[in-house]
Amino acid sequence: MPRRPQPSKYDVLSFRLLVDGKETPDQLAIQSVHIERRLGDVPRASVVVRLPVDRLEKVLANQPFQPGRSIEVELGWDEKRERQFKGMIASYSLDLQPGGGAQLRVLCYDEAIRLTDGTGEASFQDSKDAEVVEQIVRESGLRVTAAATDSLRAWVRQLGLTRWNFLRRLAARNQHLLYAEDGEVITAAPALGSAPELELHLGDDLLAFSGSSSPVLQPSDTATLQHHGSATLMGEGGLRLNTLVRLAGVGALFSRDHLITGVMHNVAEGMWRTTITFGLPPDYFADELAAINPSLAEYLQYDEETQSLRLHTPAGNQLLLSDQDEQLVLQDQHGNQLVMKASGIELNSTKDIAQKAHGELTLEGMQAELKATGGKLQLEGISVEAKAQTQFSAEGVASAELSSSGQTTVKGAMVMIN
Repeated sequence: MPRRPQPSKYDVLSFRLLVDGKETPDQLAIQSVHIERRLGDVPRASVVVRLPVDRLEKVLANQPFQPGRSIEVELGWDEKRERQFKGMIASYSLDLQPGGGAQLRVLCYDEAIRLTDGTGEASFQDSKDAEVVEQIVRESGLRVTAAATDSLRAWVRQLGLTRWNFLRRLAARNQHLLYAEDGEVITAAPALGSAPELELHLGDDLLAFSGSSSPVLQPSDTATLQHHGSATLMGEGGLRLNTLVRLAGVGALFSRDHLITGVMHNVAEGMWRTTITFGLPPDYFADELAAINPSLAEYLQYDEETQSLRLHTPAGNQLLLSDQDEQLVLQDQHGNQLVMKASGIELNSTKDIAQKAHGELTLEGMQAELKATGGKLQLEGISVEAKAQTQFSAEGVASAELSSSGQTTVKGAMVMIN
């Protein structure tokens, strides 16, 4: 049976904030703390500190919230605390109020934030997706727990993505979730078959609830994911991402087990509230292009094994980009084709090819050949010049004719006729 939240005996919030392992000094009055964990996102925390205006400069000079330092947040009731966040300080800002008050706002992230630093390129050959996940995370100096994947892929490429977004893509295509916790990156299948760890009742435990459902649009075997919403209760430290929570007293539609997709803790004015979100969007695991425009996925296919991308229209016009064949092929519905590959460029037409230029048209190559295999080859212009650096020859197999309606000149150092 899932446990029920244990009420505080004295309703006394127990709170501790540590920077580089040391508790913050008493003169720094913590005004509020907000912690946020969501599937697919790097956990974050924000801390607001009230500063004494009369000693502002001195306190600021010695305040511990320097970017790059480690930070931990412990929360609990009646002196029983649990760590709810561990990460690093990213930045802080100072806010001076018109009435003379001063606030220091501190922004913190889980150490997995390193994986969001800039886009890049990387290639992985003959690897499983789980192996790629483990390699990327460990090279970043973080711990990792990656769910096993079966397919051995000839080539996996990170292109134009941050390492975190690349990990999200690898996880999603294996129907896995990506999240981080205290410096550890985790990919795992949705924990739909597990037992709920906590049971929450409206009126006893729940302070607020909001829910929506669209079961008609989703598969019948994902009932736990069909419902989406949020629930708020008194501060509870035992809630984790990708676990189940049981809701009761909220109607037949929502009184069931739900997958936790987000956990938020908010501490302010001596009160601690926890809000959870539940349920995944219907297209969480969908191809990213399909999620943007579902109709586009039908006409755009990517083959991981051959590293090829094909775009086509309903009428049959298509573009093929292939890394395996090292070529680009553009073809229309009439069979006209442009092929670009290592040996050169081929332009093929089932009928005519016309080239026109309003300016100068230049064709140049190491060698050039014009051939009409089935008819006449015609050159025409106001003035036509043909010049050879060494030898010039013109031959007609059946007959040859040189004529002009005006003057005709045949000139050379020696002219031989017949």
